Amino acid sequence: MAKNKVILAGFMGCGKSTIGRILAEKRGQELLDTDHYIEQKQGRSISDIFATQGEEVFRDMETEALRELIQKQEPMVIALGGGLPIGGNLYGEEPVRQRALLRGERNRELLAELGYVFYLKITPGEVYRRLKGDTTRPLLQTEDPYTRITELLQQRDMWYEKCADEIINVEGKNKWLIADEIIRKLSRIEQNRQSRTGETK
Repeated sequence: MAKNKVILAGFMGCGKSTIGRILAEKRGQELLDTDHYIEQKQGRSISDIFATQGEEVFRDMETEALRELIQKQEPMVIALGGGLPIGGNLYGEEPVRQRALLRGERNRELLAELGYVFYLKITPGEVYRRLKGDTTRPLLQTEDPYTRITELLQQRDMWYEKCADEIINVEGKNKWLIADEIIRKLSRIEQNRQSRTGETK
């Protein structure tokens, strides 16, 4: 199976879908957003899935989506849901936490098979500025969204870094320049991979 997907990971509001569209256009490839993929498959919104079936059911849907994407042979750009590399609520009750840890580990293994992961790193303040008033984000429906953003980002940062081939700081950067930076780094990764492959032949 070809490791031919460009994968964008990061917290909600970091620009995965926007930058993904630019990358897909520049590379002449399809953009697939895992949240939209699940919504289309289920015929309802992420918010509705959270409300009626709960977060754990949604997280299982994310893992299943990765398994399905591995079967697709064509190159593409993939924008991940913000919690996909983590696998669920790592700070919940013990059975929930254990399932999340196992799911997250499996998700990161699948991502490594699927392609090259770029973590779009952002600060809590910038996320809050971008998403303030957004009612479509289930995890931000709270009286103090800034504190919630800060807590979630602190919890998730190490897991984003763990699955990333490259980390891209997006704060204050033009989206087109971010896309160009990813393309440059991707080219270097692929060249290094080809060099290692050549050495082992």
